[in-house]
Amino acid sequence: PLSEQLQHCHEAQHQMINQAQPFQAQRLKESTLLLLEYLCAERPFPHAVQYQHGWQAVSTIIGALLLDKQSLWPEVFLWEPLLENELAGYFCVTETLFCTSMMRLIQAQQQHAMSRRRRIEIDQITSRMELWAKHCPENFRGQWLLLQAEKARVDKQESGADHQYLQNPALFFEQALKATETHTFGFHKALCYERYADYLHDQKQFSLARFCLNEASDLYHVWGASEKVNQLRQSHILLAI
Repeated sequence: PLSEQLQHCHEAQHQMINQAQPFQAQRLKESTLLLLEYLCAERPFPHAVQYQHGWQAVSTIIGALLLDKQSLWPEVFLWEPLLENELAGYFCVTETLFCTSMMRLIQAQQQHAMSRRRRIEIDQITSRMELWAKHCPENFRGQWLLLQAEKARVDKQESGADHQYLQNPALFFEQALKATETHTFGFHKALCYERYADYLHDQKQFSLARFCLNEASDLYHVWGASEKVNQLRQSHILLAI
């Protein structure tokens, strides 16, 4: 749970300070500790952000997606090359690219269109995610399937009524949920339910949408993301039903 992680990080930070490691302590404070405090509602998410270093960028991007800080998304897109250059080979880079792809797809759905440049950006990342999923499905298949579900939503929107030959987003959402079923950590399963609820609401399947959003809320609650739970309780999906 995030509360235990937060306590552990505080202890690690104090230990670094006591061992005369001020640089490491500051990096921890500016990255993981900040993200945990945002998610646990112990610190408000900033209205403006600026790239400081790779670890800070990773935490900011994950928080900006989970806490739906859409006004910041265009700014963090610019951080991708900086982040990949600074943290090349680190596992957190894959998570960050997954988050920025989700942001781009959500924006495309809201705009009911995807520019050629945006599609190229997404395809480049999803092709990498597909390769990672083939080599290690336990870590990446759920994220890749969720991206496929969101891409299918955009394709369905752009095609209008003529979408009978397109892939069904619901099938991808169901597969993503199955792929994340064994996840005992993190937020991926909760995010799958949250995004599936959004899709079902758009399809006017209100009862199923409410069920999925409640599942997402329960998973976020168990994880300890109280700020996220508060946001979901005010969701337009619940308010509209």
